[in-house]
Amino acid sequence: MLKFNPILSLTVVGLSLSLLSSSKVLAFSFNFSPIAETSSSFSSFSSLGSGLGTAGGNSGYKLSNDADYQNGKGLAINNNGQVVFLAELTSGDQGIYVGTGVGGPKIIVDNKSDSIFSSFGQGLALNNDGTVAFFADVDAGGQGIFTSNGVRNTQQIAHTSGTYSSFAPGLAINDSGTVAFFANLDNGGQEIFTSDGNKTIQITNCIGAGSSEQQCPLSSSMLDPLAPDINNQGMVSFVSHYGVFTGDENGNYLIVADQTNFWNGSYREANINDQGQVSAFAHNNGAGQVIFKADGINGELIAGNNFEQSETPDTFYNVGTSSINNKGLVAFMANQVVEGSSVFSNQDKGIFVGSNAVEDKVIGIGDTLFGSTVVDLAMDRQSLSDDNEIVFWAKLEDGTEGIYRANNIADSQFNPLLPDSTLDGVFRFIDVIGGKWYDPPSAYGFHYEMTGDSLFTSILNFPVGFENPFTVSVGDTNLGEFLPGDSIDFVSLLGNGVSEFTITGLDVDPTNPTAFPIKLDFDTDTASFDMHALIEEDSQNVPEPVSVFSLLTFGSAVVLLRRQKSRQV
Repeated sequence: MLKFNPILSLTVVGLSLSLLSSSKVLAFSFNFSPIAETSSSFSSFSSLGSGLGTAGGNSGYKLSNDADYQNGKGLAINNNGQVVFLAELTSGDQGIYVGTGVGGPKIIVDNKSDSIFSSFGQGLALNNDGTVAFFADVDAGGQGIFTSNGVRNTQQIAHTSGTYSSFAPGLAINDSGTVAFFANLDNGGQEIFTSDGNKTIQITNCIGAGSSEQQCPLSSSMLDPLAPDINNQGMVSFVSHYGVFTGDENGNYLIVADQTNFWNGSYREANINDQGQVSAFAHNNGAGQVIFKADGINGELIAGNNFEQSETPDTFYNVGTSSINNKGLVAFMANQVVEGSSVFSNQDKGIFVGSNAVEDKVIGIGDTLFGSTVVDLAMDRQSLSDDNEIVFWAKLEDGTEGIYRANNIADSQFNPLLPDSTLDGVFRFIDVIGGKWYDPPSAYGFHYEMTGDSLFTSILNFPVGFENPFTVSVGDTNLGEFLPGDSIDFVSLLGNGVSEFTITGLDVDPTNPTAFPIKLDFDTDTASFDMHALIEEDSQNVPEPVSVFSLLTFGSAVVLLRRQKSRQV
């Protein structure tokens, strides 16, 4: 049964775009990391698949109108800074890779002679365990949806040998390994499904549905088929001719439907986060387009335009593909207005994080990137991580194609906050806020010590790019070894926050100021702390490990220090 939830704040789409900037609360400062490039002397890549995103356009924002989309194979990033992409090799083969920019990328699958795959389709997704979902044509015949992490056996999720006749571009995967996809059926219908390879759930019910079923039709003559998204609660987001929906095995729920303000048939690319917020595109019922986010109760306009004659370079000519993270941030592609231009031009395509096309631009055509000029770019619906990192494909004037990650300062381990001062091996951070990445020049390890009354409450994440685990100790108690993606809650484990702790097991260049970033949280809004670099001899003072259970009083709950990772032998 459909539940209809009006969102009053989205009925004011007639407001001028300048009013949208009132919702801006975040400041951004990005640097960039190359994940893979074709021009590197060490690269075996001849070309790199772009994202499926588009900066939008007229004709109802139809992806098939965007020539670059036809070459797109998909991009995605997870919360460990890992990026999945497809590459054409100089040998002529294709492969799907995952990389962070630290060390070489890892091969997931390829289409070499000993592979079961002949080629790969349009759509890549990546979860936080490093599992990739992808389309592939199979040597034995037909097309399928598969998952793999490059280690365990590849798993088939769906195949055209059954009730499916074909799959629409774009898919999504959550941390449970469940994939959401759009399928055309042998009987001529179109439906959205989820599957983990064992259990398949039909999310929509469009076969024989009447006009009262606003979830259908899922596509129209104006639009291409529309890919769904899925969050870690198993809730799927999708759009129909009539609105934006979410759904699971218990039914579908209307998020946005506004015939007064939005054209029927213009809704596009509904992306969902773990809080149930959905970002999507709609065309105004008249001039202009918008990107919004909503959860069925509250809604917010992110950016848009009204095609006004007075538009300036801080506004958009078109808006397009968006991506939303668990912080509620929305990154999107758009065409920035060229001052004095009265016709649409592709030379103003860019990626943005807010309603001001100048202040909120991440990167755009004409900008300089690693010594050359950007001449084309694309992102995807899953291009934004919870650390506000954005992965994108770019083509440069010197002929290079690359996959790049934009890293926001302090939100990303690849752009951490550096010390306010350094003296005699002590790296001092003064009045910094919690939940950020911090990094000093490093050595064998570091001792972290508060200089005020604040306490460390959590290590939220450890950096990727290290082969060996990190040893963490508090006083004489060794808490064990940890890996990227693990976290430690000092309060749950020890009953309170700690004023100091030590991390050892590092082997990094002490002259590199971004050698060992770490994500921390405190019991106060801001805190000041020192990081003492440890020399090799200090390893003799690291306490021996003790059982976690000895840290807990009798009857207290067992605290899980590390995420359990499933392994298949």
